Amino acid sequence: MGVDQSKLNLLFPTLSLKAGAFVSESDSIGIVLGNELARSSRGDGAFATLGQTVKIKYQTYVGQNPVVVQKSFVVRGILEYVGSGVVPVDQMVFISTRAADNLFNRGGLFDGFYVVTESPELNEEVRRRLQERYGGDLVIISPQVIADMIQQITGGLHLFISVVAMVSLLVASVGIITTLQTSVMERIKEIGLLKALGFNRRLILALFLCEATAIGIIGGGLGVLLGVGLSFGMSTLLGRSLHIRATTYGGHRTFSLHIVPAFEPWNLLYTWILCIVLSMISGFYPSWRASRLDPVVALRHE
Repeated sequence: MGVDQSKLNLLFPTLSLKAGAFVSESDSIGIVLGNELARSSRGDGAFATLGQTVKIKYQTYVGQNPVVVQKSFVVRGILEYVGSGVVPVDQMVFISTRAADNLFNRGGLFDGFYVVTESPELNEEVRRRLQERYGGDLVIISPQVIADMIQQITGGLHLFISVVAMVSLLVASVGIITTLQTSVMERIKEIGLLKALGFNRRLILALFLCEATAIGIIGGGLGVLLGVGLSFGMSTLLGRSLHIRATTYGGHRTFSLHIVPAFEPWNLLYTWILCIVLSMISGFYPSWRASRLDPVVALRHE
């Protein structure tokens, strides 16, 4: 990105240098590297260091013919890690606007500009005024537009996850009912013997409900632990495998997608309790049938 680097902190307030310095507007060969870009893709060392010469290469077209443009830059600075955001700073490079103009042969024209308001409350008003002034000739991406897009995406994901969760609960309920029903059928003689020894219906019902509760406690606990483990495993896997190649600012850049799982302890506890309650509800009918068995018929069962 070609930008006046004295204004970078207006765009990214948490941005800071790990080493070196920012590039001045008069510097046509200096470059500042994002944190991840400066590190080796294998994670075993540095890809670039201060003072090292690096090359930027991109493909453009002259008429119908593809032409590869290449230029050397000297690393002036390396940024601290910023983290995931709308703009992937860690995978970007920053050069002066003068250097970008020469590199991409823009003829003094800019691809875009950032507008920073004095207060977030003014964002929508500024967006409206710019839209009124320039109409469809200007594409404006405001924080509210980005927030709305994220809300639409997360809303769709929540709906999908809710449907999957409902189907999973239904399948789990059928599985518990089937398991306990099979257990009752296999232990009919035992139930008859217990009734002959003086166990009443409530005790038999409680016995099988305890078994259903145990299934919920153990199964729910293992499910929560497995879900947490798989979330971190999938996060690592997706972070290594998902890369988006985009053409922006006159060149190509590859963005990596970072997904960090976030868990609320109360949500995990709620999920575990829900599994237990679901097991008890699902196990009630087989338990009730077991408690209603006639001891004479049960003892004669083959």
